[in-house]
Amino acid sequence: LFQKGLLNNVILILAVPITLLLSLSLAVIINKYVYLKDLFKVIYFMPFISSIVAVAVVFQVLFHPTKGPINQLLLTLGVENPPGWIADVTFALPSVMLIMVWTGIGFNLIIYLAGLQNIPKELYEAAQIDGASAWSQFTKITIPLVSPTTFLLFVTGVISSFKVFDLIIVLTNGGPANSTITPVVYLYQQAFIELKTGYASAISLVMFVIIL
Repeated sequence: LFQKGLLNNVILILAVPITLLLSLSLAVIINKYVYLKDLFKVIYFMPFISSIVAVAVVFQVLFHPTKGPINQLLLTLGVENPPGWIADVTFALPSVMLIMVWTGIGFNLIIYLAGLQNIPKELYEAAQIDGASAWSQFTKITIPLVSPTTFLLFVTGVISSFKVFDLIIVLTNGGPANSTITPVVYLYQQAFIELKTGYASAISLVMFVIIL
């Protein structure tokens, strides 16, 4: 089970680059093309500062396999067998990843916006004079100059993915069939439910080494 938890955690890490890509894209759009920037910053930041337990309860309702609004919508659109989401072994872990991405975008977006505002505007002006397209400016100027920010967010994101606990405990409790179990959830189960404190300590030591 610990090995399965580690494998699940490695899969959860995939949510980090997806979050970074979406955050950077949104940050560039908001920074360049959107009015009322502060309003959008607040809107995107709200999920990050919301209680994870409250978020998990809301998504429990949204992802309900029969009565949930998402599957009700899919049924009305003609999807005959919509996914079981958190009740399905195949879709439970991707559902957790989806929530992780949604809650993580706000923080990354704010940090990226700060990074983008430190890029000298003269670089973009020079590129425009040379006839560089918007895509070329993004790949040749924006991405290289925010790479230190990306590295910081990637490292903190990977560490955070190894600490996902409250979301999984409330949403799935490691199920169905241990499909969403992670080392931290397994550690909790062994320490406080099975009362195997020695084994739980060993798990915590392994987790400490990995995160370090």
